[in-house]
Amino acid sequence: MSFLRGQIFDQNWKHMDNYSVSWADREITFPTFFRIPAVWWEGGSFFGPEDPRVILENAEGAEPIIVFNMILNAPGNPRAMWLYRPFSDMTAVLTIRGEERKPAEKNWAPFFHNDDDSDGDDGISRAPMTDLHFVYSLHPLRVLKCSIDDGACDWVFQQEVPRMLAVSHDDPHGEMRGGTTFVRVPIQGVSGLQVYAGFPRTHLNFCNAGATYRPELVLLAGFGTSFHIAFASAALAFDLSRADNACGEGRMLVPGGILRWDYAHRQDKMDLLLSVSDAQNRVVQIYGLLRFIHTIPYFAKMSRGKSLADEALWNFPWSVVGNEVLQCSVEAAANSSRVDAGLML
Repeated sequence: MSFLRGQIFDQNWKHMDNYSVSWADREITFPTFFRIPAVWWEGGSFFGPEDPRVILENAEGAEPIIVFNMILNAPGNPRAMWLYRPFSDMTAVLTIRGEERKPAEKNWAPFFHNDDDSDGDDGISRAPMTDLHFVYSLHPLRVLKCSIDDGACDWVFQQEVPRMLAVSHDDPHGEMRGGTTFVRVPIQGVSGLQVYAGFPRTHLNFCNAGATYRPELVLLAGFGTSFHIAFASAALAFDLSRADNACGEGRMLVPGGILRWDYAHRQDKMDLLLSVSDAQNRVVQIYGLLRFIHTIPYFAKMSRGKSLADEALWNFPWSVVGNEVLQCSVEAAANSSRVDAGLML
């Protein structure tokens, strides 16, 4: 049985004991275990919340949201996606309207998105959003919009790439999925365009010891209700010593969350949480990421001044290219994994 435990840290990642947060008429003292109802039965396993991800909107009065997967008390006991608001103590199961629930739903990557073609404001003057978007899958790219209150979800984008425009690739023996939340990237000069950075992970099967997991940097671009992949890196190891043995103790390098991204005051520093071999959590500090993103040729070539009426036509060629970029990223990770496993390319 898994449980969710909340802790508060200061800006230097030092644990703060007996730290209290006041919310409405409640006071929550950390550290604490969150009261999330979970189904269980004798002889079973993997009960309770799994793979939690925390997302917080930069808006006045916004509450952290914890997204996780957990077995649902329903016929067949499917594994569903959930969201939990820890200060309000409110839980909701995410349900795609008009579709039968699948036996297992995992690896949805959350992000906050303005789908009314507004650029939004990263300040704190606006009210929190009532919906949360999710990257349901990267290949093909599919995006959901879910109500934070009741968990009802609707499709807002489902990528379709004509077969004649799809490039054939070798079987990578895996895929890219899950990973961190996607966070907003500040950009200027492109009206209506919203860009998000996240670290999904490739799951590849070349090593005899088991699957290899590696994070990649991915940029997601959204314009209204249309989305595409704008950039995808090769697999990243961040020079962590345990990650050197990619087919041994270092085969599992899983991104857990973007903890902080401070790009004010010319600092440009991101704190990224990584799980290494399910044995330890490491906070990696990345400097200059925003400056790097702004140098990507994509932004220089981006069309400007498009109206919302043009969004589908505008997005289509970028969607086709983004699909290829993503597959090349997975293929690069697969080639690296083949070498690590001692296989010929």
